[in-house]
Amino acid sequence: MSLLTSGLHAPHFRASTSSQNTPMSMDMRPWTRTWTFHLHQVKRKFREAQHEAPLADVVRGFVAAIDWKEPWLIALLSTWAALLVVAVLTRRRTNIQAIIFAIAACLVYFGERLNGLAAEHSHRFSTQNYFDVRGVFYTACVSLPLLLVCFTVL
Repeated sequence: MSLLTSGLHAPHFRASTSSQNTPMSMDMRPWTRTWTFHLHQVKRKFREAQHEAPLADVVRGFVAAIDWKEPWLIALLSTWAALLVVAVLTRRRTNIQAIIFAIAACLVYFGERLNGLAAEHSHRFSTQNYFDVRGVFYTACVSLPLLLVCFTVL
């Protein structure tokens, strides 16, 4: 079956009607217009990102906004450190490694729900609500350390 009979057409060229110096220009197919649209969107996003604050400033602001002396945050960080140490020390015991990996993966997978639950009840254990709708705090302080543990297990 040829391209013409299958309904698939290669882009064909036609004479240019513009004042460009090129004698031929490509016929704009829908996929080409879509591709061009998405390419322009990506370029626009990169330009917008260049005008934002550098990553180091964003991280410094994030770290400064959190009261790291709260007992539950100290317990959270201690738990992640202990879990990482256990993952390293038990690297030859596959059953323990599988359990650590499964627990860490589940906590990351259900992160959105756990973030919402923590946002509802944050007044019980925290001086301020760190758990926003976008889940930035949960991602940075819970999911990323857990993913580090998962990669250590692997």
